[in-house]
Amino acid sequence: MKKPRKIKRYRRIYSRRRSSGRTALKIGVFVVAIAAVGFIGYSVAGPFMDFINGKIEPSVPSSDSLDSTQPDSSDSSLDSSEPQVEDTALKAVTLSFETAQDPAALSAFLDQAKQGGATAVVIELKDTTGRLLYASTLQQAAEYGAVVEGALDLNTLVSAIETSGLKPVAKLSAFMDRTAPSVTRNNGYMYENTNSAWWDNAVDNGGKPWLNPYKVAACDYLVAVQNEVIASGFETVIWHKVEFPEVRTFSSANMGAEAEGVSQQQALSNFIARCESEAEAAGGVVYISYPVSASFGRNASWFGGDPAALGAKHVAPLLDFSSLSGLTVGETALDTADIQQAAKQVLTVFQPKVGEAELLPMVEDAAQADAVQAALTELELEGYVIP
Repeated sequence: MKKPRKIKRYRRIYSRRRSSGRTALKIGVFVVAIAAVGFIGYSVAGPFMDFINGKIEPSVPSSDSLDSTQPDSSDSSLDSSEPQVEDTALKAVTLSFETAQDPAALSAFLDQAKQGGATAVVIELKDTTGRLLYASTLQQAAEYGAVVEGALDLNTLVSAIETSGLKPVAKLSAFMDRTAPSVTRNNGYMYENTNSAWWDNAVDNGGKPWLNPYKVAACDYLVAVQNEVIASGFETVIWHKVEFPEVRTFSSANMGAEAEGVSQQQALSNFIARCESEAEAAGGVVYISYPVSASFGRNASWFGGDPAALGAKHVAPLLDFSSLSGLTVGETALDTADIQQAAKQVLTVFQPKVGEAELLPMVEDAAQADAVQAALTELELEGYVIP
């Protein structure tokens, strides 16, 4: 019996076969990879060369994509600009009664005032003759015949001023008033031991009666005018002529029983305190104006002494340089040839006299306005009233 034939199995044979298959696979993968790289390179290189040669414009994101990615410019929190601060200082120009009567002239005036940097306009609504320049509904005004022909409608005027972006300010004359005391005897001065109304001079010399600060009827009337004006929208009121008659001698006048034991300054202070109290209750502010020269001795008797001692919370000193000329202010004689320096000197000395009162300097001469404003800037005083 033949022996079984032994079959030899060589590992090398099987190994070579497996290696050949693997090599083929690798070659296939390599070829595919080369083809892919070539395709991608061709796809990218073409547009890239076109872009370089200027054949393709850079792509711009659509407005929709910009809207979704860009911050909202209307969002104030992202606005890089500084927030605008409202100018609350009273930088006022003076509006005349005649201009206020003419709608076209009024509109032009307000536009010019706004463009010039004003924040407010001042108009006199009760003048030094006692006339009311607005359509008052007060019973006393009708009784005294105080309302002028062509009187202003305050609601219309306030609306025009505020629409222009400005603040309305009323100027009122207090005790210099010849109208009211000419009608009744319970609000003015009397000659001593007579029933005749006291006048500050002869009729031929322009004499006139005055309202009496001691008389309740006089003060009631003035406060009623103030309150009516504030209720109409003039939240800031400047009182001037808060004083006694502008005369050298006052001995012939009978002040009345109300003056017993009350000094002249106290009478004026009482009136001011009442005006301030009632204005504040109505949301208003009252300024008391007087010639600043009176605080340096010129005609101080009209105020029963230095008007700076009247205790007003808000003061509008009138810079009357013609009356200040030659006066010693502080320790130096005032030189009114240089208005800017004179204003600075006067206000520097005057301000401590009124303590913490807020100042609103007033100028009546337009030629002096620029110099005074320059002085106020140096003193860091923002408010003013100019012609």
